[in-house]
Amino acid sequence: MNDAHHNNDIRPDPALQDVDGLLRRYRAEGHRFSGTAVEYRLLHHFERYWFAADTLGNPGSTLRVIDMGCGNGVGLREFARRSPARLELSGVELDADACAEAAGSLAVRTFNMGIEEYSPDKPFDAVTCFETIGFSSLKSDRGLLQVLDRCCRPGGWVFVSAPNYQGRAKKTYFERTYSTDELTALVRSYFGDRAKVACYGQLYPANRRTPEDVGIRPPATLSLPPDFSIVSAHKQ
Repeated sequence: MNDAHHNNDIRPDPALQDVDGLLRRYRAEGHRFSGTAVEYRLLHHFERYWFAADTLGNPGSTLRVIDMGCGNGVGLREFARRSPARLELSGVELDADACAEAAGSLAVRTFNMGIEEYSPDKPFDAVTCFETIGFSSLKSDRGLLQVLDRCCRPGGWVFVSAPNYQGRAKKTYFERTYSTDELTALVRSYFGDRAKVACYGQLYPANRRTPEDVGIRPPATLSLPPDFSIVSAHKQ
């Protein structure tokens, strides 16, 4: 498998079968949570989808949501568990096996293709694209934002995230990396006055020191520089 196409394709190891149990421990322990590398990875992945679901809330009508680079659908599953709204879910994923697994595990319409190839029949209420911007497989990051923009209706939301490597060695499939300020500036420069752009930070679960470090937060409220940057664009 090409790692560049499996960022959201997270399969728990055989010892981790009880995801609900993991989440109960996480809620009880908060910033003191201690787990395995797989558990940490699942949790910081889930948190991005919980954040998007909480931001969207329940508009009283069906929410149409698409996840770009959905992998095996584990993130969309958590979005659906968290959201109080009626949902119509879609996902775009290049890897055929991961795409089939997503379609078999929850009610989602999947598109087995590259993100830059996808064109919607009609725009969505929300578009998520987590840990994909900067991939070497993308022609350009502004081009990716153009696709996300095209998929999102006026008044809808776009959510993007990226690792903030802060001088650490990056994964090989990231050709371009961004600090929180750089990612925010890129999204803001693309949308201009067509969207309200906000930035947030996230610490890797093992790095959290205080209750305020849990989840997706304004960067200034975290006890350390963010390990991941999340940017929302609310189209006007």
